[in-house]
Amino acid sequence: MTLLDVRELCDYWAEHPPVHILVAAFVGYKAEAKPASPGWRDVLAEGPPNAEVGPDWRMPFAGMEGFEPGRLPENMNVPLVDFAELMRMN
Repeated sequence: MTLLDVRELCDYWAEHPPVHILVAAFVGYKAEAKPASPGWRDVLAEGPPNAEVGPDWRMPFAGMEGFEPGRLPENMNVPLVDFAELMRMN
């Protein structure tokens, strides 16, 4: 699903909300507030989860063979975004 598809879906839902949302609003249902879970910035700020983790714990690819900081491994492609093609599809 592209970002354009998400935008189109949200526009549709703005005009035609899902039935479960309409029913909940009609009967006055309000969900209980959930406690806020820590975000990824909070997790990174806390530091490594235990002492056994090395200095590269924030880098998930550090253990991959052929990984060098600032360079993608040979078997990993660089993602390309063709906005003209996305607009054509929309």
